[in-house]
Amino acid sequence: IALYNIFEFNYDIPQEECIALVNIGHSLSNIAFILNGKLFSVRDISNAAQGVWDRLQTELHLSSDDLNELMTGSVPIEQSPTMKKAVSNATEDLGIGLGMSFSYLENITGGIKVDRVYFTGGAIGFPFLVDALANKLKLPCELLDSLARIRFDPAVFGDTSLEVAKSIYAIGISLALRSMEVV
Repeated sequence: IALYNIFEFNYDIPQEECIALVNIGHSLSNIAFILNGKLFSVRDISNAAQGVWDRLQTELHLSSDDLNELMTGSVPIEQSPTMKKAVSNATEDLGIGLGMSFSYLENITGGIKVDRVYFTGGAIGFPFLVDALANKLKLPCELLDSLARIRFDPAVFGDTSLEVAKSIYAIGISLALRSMEVV
């Protein structure tokens, strides 16, 4: 529900589209489906960041320390076809889990398909992840901008890329908005 709330706050909800909001957590991913401008359904899938990292570690033959350095940005991520392929392979199970959820939605709605996907969660800052999932899902995918209609000081996010921060903190920002009076 927090996914829906932050989306509703920052975007004009399309009345004619089916939107999937996906929060990729550590061990669980949450999906909120918006249909005809309203929250339609919420699902959880067990495919999440931990599975992607485990598979990426195997794909790239990394130690746990090497993977941690890669994840925290201590070591720059190479922009190579090898890295892109490794991320694509590592997202296979997550892509399958999302695809199954999208198929479930299609079945229970009599054929309505997801038109667009917005991603949030701690895992989405990893390079090529959203692109790899977009290729698997064959859908337009983008990072959810949880700060689109909020004034803020970019310095608050330190060294974190502003584009990534807007998505990583979506759930926290949504929960914080509950306690504020919106003017």
